[in-house]
Amino acid sequence: MNHLNLIAGIFFILIGVLVKVFPSLIAGYNNLSNSEKKSINEKVLVSFVQAILFGLGIGNMLFFLIIRILDWPDSYGGTFFKYTSIGIILLSVLYLNIKKPHHKK
Repeated sequence: MNHLNLIAGIFFILIGVLVKVFPSLIAGYNNLSNSEKKSINEKVLVSFVQAILFGLGIGNMLFFLIIRILDWPDSYGGTFFKYTSIGIILLSVLYLNIKKPHHKK
């Protein structure tokens, strides 16, 4: 179960790199009309999503190392993976809805 953190970390980082190359991978961005896409600063949105994915990836990989170094039970890895992922995603959604950094002024 602990290897899930390492695999998920690599996966999140890989998706973060792909989002930079293919912004249409961002959920909902591909479905926007051209006028809506013009109102969004694509660079800022892609950078924000990439930072979230890198944060998830690095966090999970670091916790994998911590579990191995401290010799904790593998169940800690699954718990951390769930709660950290949910927390980062919820904070990201709140930030996007409150600040709207990706909208052009």
